[in-house]
Amino acid sequence: MMPRVFWPGPLQPGQSVTVGGDDGHHFARVLRVRPGEVVAVAASTGAAGDAAGRRLAADSAVGDSPFAGGSPFSSGVYLAEVEAVDPREGEVRIRVGQPLPSREATHRVYVVQGLAKGDKIELIVQKCTEVGVAGIVVTPAERSVARLPADRASQRLERWRKVAREAAAQAQRDRVPEVWFLETGQLAGWLEALGRRQVLLLDEAAAGWPAVPSVREGDAYPRGALGLRAALRRCPEPGDGAASGEAAATVLVVGPEGGWTDAERRLWQDQFGAVAVSLGPRILRTETAGVVAASAVLYEYGELGG
Repeated sequence: MMPRVFWPGPLQPGQSVTVGGDDGHHFARVLRVRPGEVVAVAASTGAAGDAAGRRLAADSAVGDSPFAGGSPFSSGVYLAEVEAVDPREGEVRIRVGQPLPSREATHRVYVVQGLAKGDKIELIVQKCTEVGVAGIVVTPAERSVARLPADRASQRLERWRKVAREAAAQAQRDRVPEVWFLETGQLAGWLEALGRRQVLLLDEAAAGWPAVPSVREGDAYPRGALGLRAALRRCPEPGDGAASGEAAATVLVVGPEGGWTDAERRLWQDQFGAVAVSLGPRILRTETAGVVAASAVLYEYGELGG
């Protein structure tokens, strides 16, 4: 497996850059790369994400933009040759070569995860990144066992983003999915910034929900009657009806250990236009549900080789 480094900006063949920080340390002191070795470098231009970030910066729960880190799909990956290594400083200079085929999913899938206790969020971030999601939002829920005070949010967010970066490198992805921590009041702005989207609420109690209009057909159906595949087929296909050609994203909303309250169900239904879906008759843990659902959605859109 070719070592991979992530570069926070655009690149072009023939350009030489010096990689420092954690990546430089890893390449220079852990992998001990040598001049002449070949690595992969993934670059992000960040255009769309930065624009959304500027619009939402004032609403961030932890003092930075909810879209900091760039656009999920403004990236490229290249072969690169190691030109020089400085183990003392933990730096590696590489020369960018030819572009490589993209490994990223063309259909954007986001997971909104109710805050869970212990190290569960780290596991969720790691596995969702490996599967191929575009981003993960962690948000407090009424039945969240864990509580994350504002003074600890930045520290935890930094850790989750590090987990995502390591998982993206292991999975040979072209980009690191962004991770956000957003309060309930910030979700509307975040969803709006995504553009066209289908919001699917994973809910084991979906059978008790009232009938609502179908996203595509305008007819009524009982929310509890929809499995994930049926819900996807009722939602707009990527590109359907979009004058700009923008592809619709899928947003999967997963509750914490205690599930959703009725008030939260109404909020997602009335304010965010969510459709409740079931993953079948078996009850999945919160750290399992999002990974399973994201995998199923990506498979349904032909993103997992099927």
